Amino acid sequence: MSEKGLVIDDKRLLLPTIDVNFNFTCDCAYWDSYDNHRSDTDPDIHSPTLRLYQQILYSRQTPSGQFLQLEQGKNAQYDYLVCDGRRFASDNIINMFERYKMPWPRELEIENYNERIKGYKQASYVLGGEIIFPKHQDSINQCRGINDKILDRFDLTLECIKRFYEGKPNPLNDVLSADKEFFDLFVDFPGYVNFFFLDDLISPDSGRVKLFLGDDNDVFMRSPMPQNKQEWDVLHERQMDFLQQRTNRIKQFITADL
Repeated sequence: MSEKGLVIDDKRLLLPTIDVNFNFTCDCAYWDSYDNHRSDTDPDIHSPTLRLYQQILYSRQTPSGQFLQLEQGKNAQYDYLVCDGRRFASDNIINMFERYKMPWPRELEIENYNERIKGYKQASYVLGGEIIFPKHQDSINQCRGINDKILDRFDLTLECIKRFYEGKPNPLNDVLSADKEFFDLFVDFPGYVNFFFLDDLISPDSGRVKLFLGDDNDVFMRSPMPQNKQEWDVLHERQMDFLQQRTNRIKQFITADL
């Protein structure tokens, strides 16, 4: 451990040490304070294993030819990962809206609702359910959570990123533009998608983002939240499918040279 944090000279050598099934709630006392679908301990800040895994996984050459050499800063909450003076934070990309008020009685209509939410949290806090974004005031992490057209849905976040690369208006355009230097590392949208193992959220035929809810005709027009039990089930199933696909894709990458 250096004065600045954990520094790894060749992170590629550590790829085989990554366990894609490791649950990041297990090394940060997440469940000790878990109550009413919340915990005082956020794995995106407090899991040392998640921090190390993302440092190893994303420290590599980007499509632009530049290397993303991530190092751990002194304080996980302030400088989770850093590269050339740029800070990065971790963000979970699976969301079942358990913290949002729904326009329908989900606790009554969804059988064993509390257990299902706990199960989804246990399933989603793995490497396939996590990504990094630039960290600063009014960051992507923050803006996608409070924007009423996104509300933390990652499919809609990715649609915004796609439109940003295409020069089209989108609900997150201001913050994405502020992070243009970061997105330039990946040259274009396919480069970004491939680098972060998001291919399974893109239709191979049309190149469109596969939406968890809704369709191309009402993207950003309808509420991001599920409006009934049927939509809740669809959202859950599609996110869990994507989570497993991304987990498999990451595993293939880290074991490719074994």
